Amino acid sequence: MKVALSVHGVFHSFDLARELYARGSLAGILTAYPRFKLRAEGLPQELIHTFPLIHGAYRAFPWRHRIGVSWERQWERLDATSFASYVGRNLPSCDVYVGMSGTSLAGGRRAHRMGARYICDRGSSHIRVQDRIEREEGELWGLPAVGVDPRVIDAEEAEYAAADRITVPSGFVYRTFLSEGVAPEKLRKLPMASTSPGSDQTARRLKDASTFYSSAISICARASSISCRPLKRSSIRPKA
Repeated sequence: MKVALSVHGVFHSFDLARELYARGSLAGILTAYPRFKLRAEGLPQELIHTFPLIHGAYRAFPWRHRIGVSWERQWERLDATSFASYVGRNLPSCDVYVGMSGTSLAGGRRAHRMGARYICDRGSSHIRVQDRIEREEGELWGLPAVGVDPRVIDAEEAEYAAADRITVPSGFVYRTFLSEGVAPEKLRKLPMASTSPGSDQTARRLKDASTFYSSAISICARASSISCRPLKRSSIRPKA
């Protein structure tokens, strides 16, 4: 059995790709990352297909969060749709196609035309639940609450409908899909794990950390009036 993958960045898809390659089952992986960023991924170059034209420029532009939500969304949409089209044109022959959500619909349709199965890999909650959480968090912190781009919601839900299976990483994510009416037989929960050297030490350091970065980025990414930098635990409070 041969498996093809696509991912807008790197994420856990390259971990999966390495495991498939070790078993002789990798048909190829398509990514929007530039090839020079992937030299340490441990895969033969001929199995890595890259389309970095739009995504590379987006990632490299240091002031993209300052151009305004509307312009940033337009750029993100061009990034996603151009890579999705690339996947749809260049998906290698395979028996199973696993595509990261958001950019996998064209690849999934091509896979079905080839007689392959299409698995949509969703690393977060159902897109409509994500939208509600973003809006609620914005209101809680007194920030602009623009939510998820409606075009992204439409694209994600089209993927959910077209996919033969949807893989999710946790029970919480699994339940969000059920709450939005996705049939349980379509879902597969695949928790992620790490065996990286030093992971225990990293966990101990994070236990006593006084700065939390990820949530700051999540909030700031949708609020262009705020500087995106690490926030100390006591530096911002929700509204009472």
